[in-house]
Amino acid sequence: MLDFVVAGVPAAVVVVALVEAVKAVGKIEGNRAIVVAVIVGVIVAMAAQAATIWPGFAVWWQTAVAGILLGLAACGLYDAGQAVKSKF
Repeated sequence: MLDFVVAGVPAAVVVVALVEAVKAVGKIEGNRAIVVAVIVGVIVAMAAQAATIWPGFAVWWQTAVAGILLGLAACGLYDAGQAVKSKF
């Protein structure tokens, strides 16, 4: 059975974060966003499975996912700070 945790984070959270990033960068909406979500979900699931098969890949996979999530969190924190700053 697949372990639905990627770099210590539930895979669903990883997929949502990646899909939101792709939607924002690519200006994707509607049915296209659904297609992007399915594709990202399949890629994350396949990479998670590959990480269980090849331990060397697992190290790089977890590092890459952690870096991407940290970057997305930093973007969200920056945007939140700018929103608060504009209120004052």
